[in-house]
Amino acid sequence: PPAISVQISALSMDSQEVTLMLANLPCYFTVEDLVGKLDVHGFGASFDMVHLVSTELPGAEEGPSNIGYAFVNLCSPLEAERFAEHFGGMRLCTWSAKRCVIRWSRVQGLQSSLRMVDKSVKK
Repeated sequence: PPAISVQISALSMDSQEVTLMLANLPCYFTVEDLVGKLDVHGFGASFDMVHLVSTELPGAEEGPSNIGYAFVNLCSPLEAERFAEHFGGMRLCTWSAKRCVIRWSRVQGLQSSLRMVDKSVKK
């Protein structure tokens, strides 16, 4: 996990990247859980978009789930770096051993990210 943070730190020093992909999320983690976690850890005012990629699993009686990743758009490259260092390798809930993996999103910026979300929802 620390190597991920170091890699992201090195990349962000000369970039304007602000959109991160959070991978390896617990499958029954909700968007409310994620936003609550971001707020509790001091990032409540640091992001302007959160998209948890979810799916309705056939035969799932426990309710909706996600497919293990989310996108968060931070307000500045510095906040993105701070976010990656803070959440990289973190267990986001007590009921799962999964540790969060942080990567740069292929799509960067709020407007581009919102278009990506809109396209994925319309499928």
